[in-house]
Amino acid sequence: MKRKSKNSSEWERPKKKGEKCAVATRCSISDMYSLMEVLKADDTKKKILEQTIFKPYTDLPKRFISLGFVQALIENFDESTESFKIGNSRISFCVEEVQRCLGLPYFGKPVEVGTKRKPPMFLHKYFPQLKLHELRRTKVIELLREFKTEGDEWEEDFLKLCILYMFNVYFFANNDSAMSFWPLKYMDSMDDFWRRGWGQAIYKYLLHSLKSIAKAQNDSETYKHIYLKGCVPLLEALALERLELRCSRNDLTSKVLILRYNKSDTRSLHKLREELRNFPASKITSCENCNSAAAECLDMIDSRKKCVNASDKCLEESAHLYNKQRCLDLLVDGMKAEFQLFWENACADVVKMLPPDLLHTITN
Repeated sequence: MKRKSKNSSEWERPKKKGEKCAVATRCSISDMYSLMEVLKADDTKKKILEQTIFKPYTDLPKRFISLGFVQALIENFDESTESFKIGNSRISFCVEEVQRCLGLPYFGKPVEVGTKRKPPMFLHKYFPQLKLHELRRTKVIELLREFKTEGDEWEEDFLKLCILYMFNVYFFANNDSAMSFWPLKYMDSMDDFWRRGWGQAIYKYLLHSLKSIAKAQNDSETYKHIYLKGCVPLLEALALERLELRCSRNDLTSKVLILRYNKSDTRSLHKLREELRNFPASKITSCENCNSAAAECLDMIDSRKKCVNASDKCLEESAHLYNKQRCLDLLVDGMKAEFQLFWENACADVVKMLPPDLLHTITN
């Protein structure tokens, strides 16, 4: 496959006649890497990002997204349970897995992803002649490189532009080549910005796009024009941490798992599709956090069997644990029966905390 031009998808779609096209995306590790090169060329600028939760990404390795692998995963995605059918098993990902892969906090104040097009007017302080209309990622890299490290507010303004760029090309990549500036609404106060649940927002945005693509797969005409939005390397890392597949890891000691991969599985779509279809359960690594959570759930329910009139606090703790760990596959009949008691007494706010797959299991 050949790389496309800048401001395009990560890879060209396969040209072989009769073969299903791999999904396209504007999420780009290469573009993210370009930012890190700018920062490494100027220690003053680099320190600005190093003082934030995005510090680990200054060590981002340069690689390409394996869209064949991503496509094979998408074909096995079940939107109703937010899980992937791998062989005769199903896997889904919990909060701790997302946090370990991204290195960003999952819980925090809510984030609403938008499509705001109004550009950052603060840039006129540094680039008076700049035309902000339809600002593209290649231009933003140029601005970051030329950004003057002087003045009273340059550090915060430079950081804002870095974050806008990272969100557009990597964490919240959309289907447009032009920059989107919706994150600015959370930057009026940077203290408030850091209190947001960015890890959750990134994962939910990716999940939403996965669901849209899963629905469009049977419509070839629609599928030709659809893009996988969000942080695609996150999907790769989550899957590679659980599945014993061909991949190459680097020597980074970073705790951010998404940074540890030099390559994901680069075999053809046909071979990857067949591999996942026949994947043995013995090669699927279980999530240690979910195993531990399941044991805690069982102990907790056992200790509360006599608690017929469970308190709201008790209900909230139980629901939060289920929602947090997503251990649906580990539920047993007795566990379901005991949770039914909590369900019947649960208040509306607690019900909202439960994931869709668990709601379906409990109520059916």
